[in-house]
Amino acid sequence: MAYRTELTVRFGDCDKAGIAYYPVIFHYCHVAFEEFFEHCVGIAYPTLVNDRHLGFPMGHVDATFESPFQYGMKVTARVEVLKVGTKSTRWRYAFFDRASGTLLARIVADTVAVDMRSFTSTAIPDDVRSAFLRCGAPETD
Repeated sequence: MAYRTELTVRFGDCDKAGIAYYPVIFHYCHVAFEEFFEHCVGIAYPTLVNDRHLGFPMGHVDATFESPFQYGMKVTARVEVLKVGTKSTRWRYAFFDRASGTLLARIVADTVAVDMRSFTSTAIPDDVRSAFLRCGAPETD
């Protein structure tokens, strides 16, 4: 099961040719990730970080860029939880041009649950883990 959200490629996201810088696309992943938390997990990501002291930084990422993200383009971002471990989660992001349906990028990222006070890995809390599993990811570990 995938979560979908919409993004717009902004002027400040682009180079002189009107193409989004590749680091911005990783930012788009995080925007979609935060929206996934609010809509699928039921916890706003700032609440998770600031009140529960839990973060999910990327530990590994693989990206394939298929077509340019162009200035003004409306983009559909799809987020899927692929695998849930004890302390880590694998995510898949896919971005599409909303007008044409063209695949723009595919990204697979591994995140690690981190205690934001000590910056050490920690177990994914049961409520968050349950929400990830509800969203269709198989359990591992």
